[in-house]
Amino acid sequence: MKKRDIFLISIVVILFSIIFLSRSMSHGTVIIDDEAYFDLVSAQNYNNGADNVPFSDLYVIFLHFVGKIVNYEFLLMGLSFLSAIITIILLSSVYEKYKLDNPSIYIIHLVMIFSPQFISSYTISIRKGVAFLLLILTFYLLSNKNKRMNIISIIPMILYITMGLYNVIMLIILFIIVFAFEKKMTKTWMVAPIVFLGYYLPFLLTKGVPYIHFANSQFLLKDFFSDFGGLYGASIFGFILAIMGVFLMWKKTTKIILLYLTSVSLIVISYFMPEYNYFVMLLIAIFAGGSIYYYYKRTWKADFIKNLTLMVIICGLLFSFISFIVQLEDVQPTENFLEMTDFLQNLDSSNIISHYSNGFMIEYYSDMDAVFQSHLCPIDQKEKLCKDTEILFASRNLENTMSILQEYKVKYIIITPEMKNGLVWSKENEGMLFLFRNKNFFRQIYNSRGYEVWQVLKDV
Repeated sequence: MKKRDIFLISIVVILFSIIFLSRSMSHGTVIIDDEAYFDLVSAQNYNNGADNVPFSDLYVIFLHFVGKIVNYEFLLMGLSFLSAIITIILLSSVYEKYKLDNPSIYIIHLVMIFSPQFISSYTISIRKGVAFLLLILTFYLLSNKNKRMNIISIIPMILYITMGLYNVIMLIILFIIVFAFEKKMTKTWMVAPIVFLGYYLPFLLTKGVPYIHFANSQFLLKDFFSDFGGLYGASIFGFILAIMGVFLMWKKTTKIILLYLTSVSLIVISYFMPEYNYFVMLLIAIFAGGSIYYYYKRTWKADFIKNLTLMVIICGLLFSFISFIVQLEDVQPTENFLEMTDFLQNLDSSNIISHYSNGFMIEYYSDMDAVFQSHLCPIDQKEKLCKDTEILFASRNLENTMSILQEYKVKYIIITPEMKNGLVWSKENEGMLFLFRNKNFFRQIYNSRGYEVWQVLKDV
């Protein structure tokens, strides 16, 4: 292993250790955000025929069996470190293959490592980091001149396909990129549609096409950029640098044009489907890194101007990184949230309702079943349940509210500070909050630091 890779890996290990330690001290757990808890709940419910597991991918199966031996927190931290380290090593090999010099490799890696998307993909929704690793490994093996390596690429390709129904779109784009750079299309690509149909066809025939988790049209920019609060978004400063890098490196060759076209496709896909933003992370790192390298190598009339320009660029990237790290302090579950779930464990197991972003976290830390979750199944019920939940939270009509609560057999309602501060309601006594004044139907059984548990007492 080269000194460069040892240095970069050391940065990742130190950075991740600080993040996990800080998170453990401030949150009481290293696992945050509902995306991560979806995988954990799916792993817990594997083989139970639970509705929220439409089809178990190999990542969930791995968590299920290894989680019986190793604590989930240690398991996810181990996956975080391991997948990030292997990704760095593989990308270094890919960059060297395409004749990038050592300084440019350093810069591209550092831009990626200190990007909000890298932190979120490898320390929050670790599934994204593992998926990105499998995609890079597939590219590395497919682009190899050794035919045996091309055949071996089938393994990470299959693993990647099983991690998401729409991952096949990313594979198609990957094949285009391989073709652009290698001027060849190996027969390995034929495995993708075969595996895709064999794995998902039974589910598609019985359940239909799953709901696509498009970003909310009201929050597209917010979700796409971390500076606006998007947990899996890109740095605005990094994105601007990347656009500058595109123009600086513009070459009118078939290879580059294909790369630009696929880049635009990936940005559009990740803009509307944020779960695929890990590919954009790499594009921003490459083009933003290229932009920085250009200014670094360029001849300047005054070294002071050169150093000042580079300092502004570095400070801009670091500012986005630090602001994102600070933002993570407010991501659920916090210690107050966990105290509330400790209280829920003392209640009888039943159906609860809260904002969908709390669903899997509540399920994981209590014996309750969350009616409304971020990944809803059975799929054919999603549209109706979404509408019913919107009606429920907005309604001030007691009869309609109780009718919906009865339909889903809801016994408890969970309210968090975020829900009262714009996530669901913006005013006091707005919508459903107004009905809580009726003591004959609702009783508050928990209230601590803005976290409330209300019990549904009786039918209308």
